[in-house]
Amino acid sequence: MRVGSVLVVDDDDRMRDVLVEGLTLRGFRIREANGLASALREIRNAPPSVILVDYQLRDGTAFELLQDLKNQDLRIPVVVLTGHASIDLAVEAVKNGADQFITKPVDLSTLETMLQRVLENNRNHQKDAAHRLERARYDRDPFLGQSEA
Repeated sequence: MRVGSVLVVDDDDRMRDVLVEGLTLRGFRIREANGLASALREIRNAPPSVILVDYQLRDGTAFELLQDLKNQDLRIPVVVLTGHASIDLAVEAVKNGADQFITKPVDLSTLETMLQRVLENNRNHQKDAAHRLERARYDRDPFLGQSEA
């Protein structure tokens, strides 16, 4: 089951078109942005369910987007896409808050599976958080007690 939308952020028009078309054909609802500034506008207008962002954009990097999401306390899963992969960059992406890291050229079937997994993990995380919050409402405060005083 696919719920929500994927924001595809890439300043390479051809790559973005391939991703948008391929993911649309696989049943995802797609929104697109051609850079960091337009991505931030799209997110402010209506936060997507997941963001697929190229690491290097003309007006910034995926890490800047991740930092902005963190500053706004937005918990949107992010998949970083790059044509210049290295282990160090992948580790840095995860440290900065990326949920996944994938290299170009992209196999659309692999990307589809990855996005489904990220969306499912996010749904499970939200359910767990709601469950913990609900339980916390009914847990007794260990510092409250009953006595005649």
